[in-house]
Amino acid sequence: MTIEKELYEFVVGDYFATGEGRTTFILITRALPWSEDYAEDMTVTTSRAERAEREFREEFGGYFARGARNISRDEFLEYYSIHIPPWLERQLREQPEPEPGNLHFAQRIHLNFG
Repeated sequence: MTIEKELYEFVVGDYFATGEGRTTFILITRALPWSEDYAEDMTVTTSRAERAEREFREEFGGYFARGARNISRDEFLEYYSIHIPPWLERQLREQPEPEPGNLHFAQRIHLNFG
């Protein structure tokens, strides 16, 4: 039995407040190490989840990162696929071989009906 390792990190945030509407934040990333993630012996000192959270903070700001969640591909597709382009949804669902080695997708959707 083989266990498939997820290629991407899926980080999402939902922000809503009375009178301010709702904003959904989406980040799909490989969360590759940056130079500061390496120790002197060249081992990586941060986890993929930590690196994905840092990318989310850089992309959308620290205020919105407070409520961000790192979720599975399945959960992402179930709850957030409505917010992404159809070609990307197909790519994530069908997982063709090979998947893109470096996918970085960031999106912010804001709705206010007030």
